[in-house]
Amino acid sequence: MTSGDLATAEELLLLRQSTRENLSARRATLPNDVGPSGWETEWDRLTAQDLWSAIEPPEGSLCSAAVVAEELGRALFAGPGPDAMAAAFLLSNLVDEVDLADTFTGPAAVAIGGDISITPTGTGNGRLDPSVAVGRNTTLFVVTRSHQIFRVPSNAASFDQAPSLDVSRCTGTPRLDETPLTVVQSSPSQVAELALAARTLLYCADTLGCVDYVLERTVDYAKQRSAFGVPIGKYQAVAHRLVDHAIVATQMRILLDAAITAFDTRAGDLDRRRAAAETFFAGRSADVISDCVQLTGAIGFTWEFGHHFYLRRVVDNAALGRGSRRPARQLAELCPW
Repeated sequence: MTSGDLATAEELLLLRQSTRENLSARRATLPNDVGPSGWETEWDRLTAQDLWSAIEPPEGSLCSAAVVAEELGRALFAGPGPDAMAAAFLLSNLVDEVDLADTFTGPAAVAIGGDISITPTGTGNGRLDPSVAVGRNTTLFVVTRSHQIFRVPSNAASFDQAPSLDVSRCTGTPRLDETPLTVVQSSPSQVAELALAARTLLYCADTLGCVDYVLERTVDYAKQRSAFGVPIGKYQAVAHRLVDHAIVATQMRILLDAAITAFDTRAGDLDRRRAAAETFFAGRSADVISDCVQLTGAIGFTWEFGHHFYLRRVVDNAALGRGSRRPARQLAELCPW
């Protein structure tokens, strides 16, 4: 990466190619064959390439991390990618205040303090919000409503399995039961809000990777599958729908790129651009993939073809972010309508 500056287009292309190559082995198996925790090998390989730190300054950025997140979505990576990168951003911005590097034995995640109480002695009780993608020895960073930051040691929190359609990964709702907490940042800080923004935008990037992959496969299918001696992609009923979906995918990328740029430059309209991206992604991604299932005909409904895995994942991504209503309400409040 170019030190002190955003990554160039060539650097991002190399990052994408490297990440995709490392994740290519997952294409040979279905998620249910591997299981939601069958990601440790890929995790270690990506760690060796420093991809989980793609967001860390000075050379990293959310732009670079989003490229990694897109590829995680395309490969249906089962580990807590967006959560881990958001936690890496949080740590990199608090490194002068606290050194926690020697406390990690597994991935980290960022969660918003939900219905919890924190005692004067530093223990927490209650359930956190939202659910997070988890793995072995997950360390949590809890951001309270007042933007204070606490660390929950690995294996100290309990995880209730979160209801989900997605079978490609394991998600859980963290629960604190007299759990000891370590204060990371006691005063309100912009870092906390930025970490949460990074987390939701990286889940959007994961969704975009899913949409792009399914659309590419559907276009290839339409070129190969023939009806009455003609590829079905030649028929307007198919071609026009694919064009509409390609336009939606382009709109998704434009909205996400605008939000990422606002994040990396700390622009004043970050909240509005983040809310716009989240609202559009939550409303349109599932529609595009659902119609791609229809366009691939009978095979599109089969378990082996796999489109449904991506449909499940984009629905889950919206839930792991802020849902659809919360960003929509924020967008309405921030826009002068």
